[in-house]
Amino acid sequence: MFGQAAIRRIESVQYLILKKVGHLLEEVKAMSAELDTLKASVEALTTTQDSAIALLGQLSQIIKDNIDDKPALLQLANDLDAQKAEMAAAIEANTPAT
Repeated sequence: MFGQAAIRRIESVQYLILKKVGHLLEEVKAMSAELDTLKASVEALTTTQDSAIALLGQLSQIIKDNIDDKPALLQLANDLDAQKAEMAAAIEANTPAT
């Protein structure tokens, strides 16, 4: 039916196809790992963003609650100044490099 040369050509093409499929599978695995990393980064950003939103909401409420209490507002400003460097470092540490 088929000669030996034809069978060798078919086997050769089959080998090349299987080799390409193997490379494609490796690329898909690598892309999957990269996607998992990206998902984790997005989740971390969302968590950080949610925390920042909650903090700003609480800060806004504290200011509103103490609008006529200058000493309380001054204490709040002093507390924020004291924590500014720590907060900046935490934000920088949790911000992915671009």
